[in-house]
Amino acid sequence: MALQMRASRASLGVCGAADAGDELTDAVHAFLALTGFSAEALKKALASDVPEHPVGLTIEEREAGCTRISCRTMLEKSAGLVVLDLVDDAAAVPQEAAFHEGISRREALLLRGLPVLFYRSSPESGSGALTALVEGEAPQGSPMCRLSIEDAASLEGLSLAKAAPKGEAHPLYGFDYLPPGAGAVLVLSGGSARERGAAAARVLRRAGVILLRRLDIARASLAEGEALEWMQAARSACS
Repeated sequence: MALQMRASRASLGVCGAADAGDELTDAVHAFLALTGFSAEALKKALASDVPEHPVGLTIEEREAGCTRISCRTMLEKSAGLVVLDLVDDAAAVPQEAAFHEGISRREALLLRGLPVLFYRSSPESGSGALTALVEGEAPQGSPMCRLSIEDAASLEGLSLAKAAPKGEAHPLYGFDYLPPGAGAVLVLSGGSARERGAAAARVLRRAGVILLRRLDIARASLAEGEALEWMQAARSACS
């Protein structure tokens, strides 16, 4: 399975400063907490012209202006993949990237073949208790991934809110541009970016452990989503 998040490229532009940790987005904080890397090490790896990255870290330049950073992590006795996609503007992905023509550019933003626990970065900051919103209704989302995140958030002591996603969602890939049936989305509001990132890391890791016990059902949802995507592609080709 994968624990995925997406952030704007500029969110790592100040990692060399002494107070860089206070400038990072919650998604970047979550990635660092899940992988154990420092912000300085990550920025250095991204800025280097020599392909020498910290052990275990993979950096891949993809189409659609996406830099994919990934690292393996252990969820109990199984390995999970932690993925951070850096794009020019994370908030504009549904409008600018999800509706573009061209399969190769579309595929650059999708994470295929794995159940996905996705963290959507929130612009909110400042005060208030942390509150979790979880999305993942079928057929776009995976109900089992959604239940795993909800259970994990509750075990972490977070209250669950209900709200409609903001912005224009892709009719097949959703607001966060995930393969249909592949996963569910966690959104946190309240607190600072650092607090949301730390909480997101705890919830996603715990949700991953819970999902391991439900993996067969999650994989069935993933297969159904792939069939739905194929049918939609066939309809589009015939129209």
